[in-house]
Amino acid sequence: MYNVVPDIPTLVFSVAYYAIAVGGLGGILLFEWLPSSSKEGKLPKISLPWRAGVELGTYLFLGNAFQVIGLRTVSSDRAAFLLQLTTIFVPFLQATIAGSLQSISNRVWIASVAALMGVSVISLDSSSSGTTTAGAAASTTSLVAELSLSSGDLIIVAAAILYTFHCVRLETLAEATSAVPLALTKAVTEL
Repeated sequence: MYNVVPDIPTLVFSVAYYAIAVGGLGGILLFEWLPSSSKEGKLPKISLPWRAGVELGTYLFLGNAFQVIGLRTVSSDRAAFLLQLTTIFVPFLQATIAGSLQSISNRVWIASVAALMGVSVISLDSSSSGTTTAGAAASTTSLVAELSLSSGDLIIVAAAILYTFHCVRLETLAEATSAVPLALTKAVTEL
């Protein structure tokens, strides 16, 4: 689809993606509602989790919007690094809600830091590859420039924060609702 001439506008591609998701999830939900012989022909009463789906879908919609806006001025590898901050933000938010850093296991903290370091190495690798002794000063300046945050970077970090809220709230809301209606409501909200 990315090679179609003329180019398909990003918005049209996104709408098509979510329309397919809504159609597929709607079909699955309709199939669940269909009466079967074991249900004695009665349609089950399924309470759609509208509030939960709208909340989660809003986090994702805004996160995706911020990510797209940020990617206009931020390289994809740098954006990936900044979005990876969710691996640190999620346990911090969960610990804040619980009122204790010890509420999160050491394994989670270690895995979060390792993931963040791995993405850091990948994103900073492109700036340091091919550096010679003569270019060391330029490389250091480039590294310092990469460590500073631009407005595009801050927009990507805002997307990471929204994705963090989605992850933390999803854990709570998914336990209280059915999966397919929740996913359908999220997809409708994103659409």
